[in-house]
Amino acid sequence: MSLLRKLRAHADTALMRWRGCQISSIGGFPVRVHPSDRSFWVDTYFRCWEEETLAWIRSHVRPGIQFGDIGAWVGPTSIFAAKLGAKVTCFEPDPVAYERLLFNLRTNVPGRVAPFNLALGAVDGIRRLAPLAKELGQSGSSLYAPEGHDESARVLALSWTSAVRFLDLPVFDVMKIDIEGGEAELLPEMMPWLREHRPHLLLGIHWSFIPAERRPGLSEALEQLYELYPLSLRVQPSEIEKGFPSLVFCRE
Repeated sequence: MSLLRKLRAHADTALMRWRGCQISSIGGFPVRVHPSDRSFWVDTYFRCWEEETLAWIRSHVRPGIQFGDIGAWVGPTSIFAAKLGAKVTCFEPDPVAYERLLFNLRTNVPGRVAPFNLALGAVDGIRRLAPLAKELGQSGSSLYAPEGHDESARVLALSWTSAVRFLDLPVFDVMKIDIEGGEAELLPEMMPWLREHRPHLLLGIHWSFIPAERRPGLSEALEQLYELYPLSLRVQPSEIEKGFPSLVFCRE
């Protein structure tokens, strides 16, 4: 690193400490965010992060609608939806990410998002969560991370049925699910609720993170979703299995 770049990095760090936050934007909205995720928020500032996701949310979110964000991480999509006027409920089990999520919500959309520090799946209890990346707090913590990682956490998990019953969740109009393989057990558990309410749904698939015994259940759940949302574009199994596609399910 050149001397000039080193001096600039030190100056940026000193400025963030003085401000107590980092200045950025998400989808065109200015935000002040936790400085620990600096490189990510630089990407959002320059519109280099999931512009298609933000465009999809913008196309479906209207003031007053209920938006569910399952796998909120540090809050980019929750903050964006709240800035658009949605009533937001979000879920993030990673304890490190959740601390930053709370900071970001308090700083940018105070009182407009209901956050829950828990994992959603098919069973209730305490479960192991570990990072697929280097450490907790980065985007990528999963219930299905391999054993033996140096860093992990024990987190509260609820089945979707229990969450709806005990948390008095609203009927979501729009939902985003991005939970690093956990969709393999959450989706089958959610199907009765999805059939009844049919929200607009943006679903991240992480096939390579899913245990082999869970994959048939996910495939069956996806087939049911295509039946439930017949106008949605079908993604071929080969594309699902070789990458990390986001599937879109819309009522019309």
